[in-house]
Amino acid sequence: MTPSKSTCNVATLIERYFTERLMRQRNVSANTIASYRDTFRLVFSFAQARLHKPPSALSLGDLDAPFIGAFLGDLETKRGAAIRTRTCA
Repeated sequence: MTPSKSTCNVATLIERYFTERLMRQRNVSANTIASYRDTFRLVFSFAQARLHKPPSALSLGDLDAPFIGAFLGDLETKRGAAIRTRTCA
């Protein structure tokens, strides 16, 4: 039985995204990979503080719209990232 999307381990999906999509399919620069890596570190740190789960325990269901909205709001308030630039914060 295949796990549902909401129970898939996020860490595994992120690793696949980096290796398959960014590196193999898109052949993106090291700077692009570093930018994505840094953003995911921020997401994982926020998730650990808010959800009390390490990245290895996160599922897609944990990263719902309210969570992402709270994360983006956190970027604005704690890091001073404007809406236009918060994806690069």
